[in-house]
Amino acid sequence: PADKMILYHNESSHLSSWPTRINFFCALPAQEGGATPVADCREVAKVMDPEILRTFEEKGLKYVRNFSPGLDVSWQQFFHTNDRSVVEKQCEEAGMTCEWTANDGLRVGQKCVAVTRHPKTGEKIFFNQVQLHHVYCLDKETRDSMLKIFKREDLPRHVYYGDGSEIPDSVMEHVGEVYEKCAVRF
Repeated sequence: PADKMILYHNESSHLSSWPTRINFFCALPAQEGGATPVADCREVAKVMDPEILRTFEEKGLKYVRNFSPGLDVSWQQFFHTNDRSVVEKQCEEAGMTCEWTANDGLRVGQKCVAVTRHPKTGEKIFFNQVQLHHVYCLDKETRDSMLKIFKREDLPRHVYYGDGSEIPDSVMEHVGEVYEKCAVRF
């Protein structure tokens, strides 16, 4: 929606491979306001509280997605099959966990790095999609509504530390503050 911001993230960083370049294009400029905020993730790593960064670096992240009938795309659409064994094989090959849940639901999990090194400079970078997936980063009204409907483990999308422990809201608040401090808007 025009009144919402796309949160900071590294494109495809929740997957096993990602692009090294990204292009931005605007088909319809905002009639008022509008911006494309970007942040240098090397700077984000430098500005972040060292203990918080170290925890992300040591534990990594686990992205969890729940496919629930009637909400978002179905697992059948996402995996292009109705065969559970094919889904299980695709998940295994991708290094993902796969758990069938009630009412023909599916929960998949993917462990990934949260901090890595820049491929050319070797500098430490905060490299992930933690803001896009953590429930804390939803606007308060949406977050409260989602948490009334779902237990955290059943949210359509959520992210944990790589060991499965919850990332505290206070950590996510700090991450947001750091991104904003490092952001450049054009």
